[in-house]
Amino acid sequence: MSRAQILNSISKNKPAPVKLPAPRKIFDKADEDLLQAFIDKAIDAGSETENFDSFEKVEAWVKQQRKNGKYVMDLSMPAGDPGMVDMVVIRGQLGVAENGAVWIDDEDMPTRKSPFVTNHLVLTLEKVKILPDMHEAYSKVDLDRTSFGVFIAGPSKTADIEQSLVIGAHGPIKNTILLY
Repeated sequence: MSRAQILNSISKNKPAPVKLPAPRKIFDKADEDLLQAFIDKAIDAGSETENFDSFEKVEAWVKQQRKNGKYVMDLSMPAGDPGMVDMVVIRGQLGVAENGAVWIDDEDMPTRKSPFVTNHLVLTLEKVKILPDMHEAYSKVDLDRTSFGVFIAGPSKTADIEQSLVIGAHGPIKNTILLY
């Protein structure tokens, strides 16, 4: 049988299209505390969380890291080599209670590689920007506005090498989310 005959046969024997089911709601905003669900999932993913009542307290936390001798990179600094810094601070645009992930894009990064080559990634996130699930999160992400973005859920980890868990194999060893 020729390639054309095989492809023709396949195209004639396709099943009828089926309408996709509506996305199921994982959290009902009225019944579920999205903030606590987000914190629980972020911790499950290996992140640490800090809860603040204002952005000024987040800024004070970052300043304290600098006073403690850490080299901290954020958008207020000129883009350098993030691999030479102890900590990179990036503003998160939205969080997902379903999995503890935070969306960031190149608008908020000193460099595109910065969230992946530092030892400690710190993401700041407004509590009101926590959404219930990835369906709602994807509906809010504006891909026409940015050329690069990523959801980050926890520090880098893999068990591909001899099935031993390695933290920081291809990204930060530590991930902290500062909620305000």
